Amino acid sequence: MPQSAEERKANEAAQKREFRKSPEYRAWREANRERINQYKRERRRQRRLTDPAFKAVADRQVERMRQSLATLTPSPSVAHLVADQELRHIEATLYSRQKSKLKKALMRQCDHLGHISGAAMRRRYQQFDNACAYCGHKPNSPLELEIEHVVAISAGGPHCLSNIVPACTSCNTSKRNHPWLKWYKAQPFYSVERRRKIEHILSTTPYPAKQLDLLPTWVLLA
Repeated sequence: MPQSAEERKANEAAQKREFRKSPEYRAWREANRERINQYKRERRRQRRLTDPAFKAVADRQVERMRQSLATLTPSPSVAHLVADQELRHIEATLYSRQKSKLKKALMRQCDHLGHISGAAMRRRYQQFDNACAYCGHKPNSPLELEIEHVVAISAGGPHCLSNIVPACTSCNTSKRNHPWLKWYKAQPFYSVERRRKIEHILSTTPYPAKQLDLLPTWVLLA
């Protein structure tokens, strides 16, 4: 008995469903994913151009999305998160500004208390063999070394020879305003010999009497 048109369609649909469950079909879809998506996009585009009903539905969806975006307001939890992020940004900005002002004020105070001559700085470099006091790196020229405040100016350290050693750019950048001994002991190039040399040279360096109130407690060197 021949099948009716409805029965043939039902059988074809069942066969398609079974085929789509097969590993072969899944592998084919995976290999042709972009091609399939392109076909679907083109089919939708053609329907919008030729099918008034489809175009009307698509236009309504687009309009609803536009209205939703125009009236979108964050939920209380999201609004709180945004406000909290803005507050942290403001606090960080204010802290950075205050820290910068403090550093500039300390530098002005240090400049007022005394100037370190170029000759004195050259002698200090020579005491460390024109090498980095921390890692021992010796550049081609002493000019490549940087003036390093053992106790950072921003942390209250004085601008005097009893707080200055030569350092390479890498060490100076890494140390920043960290407590020098804690930072130094954590470095792979830490040397007891170089540490003792730093302590000895700094502790035996005369410093201006006016800077006594700026000097940190040298127990940091212990």
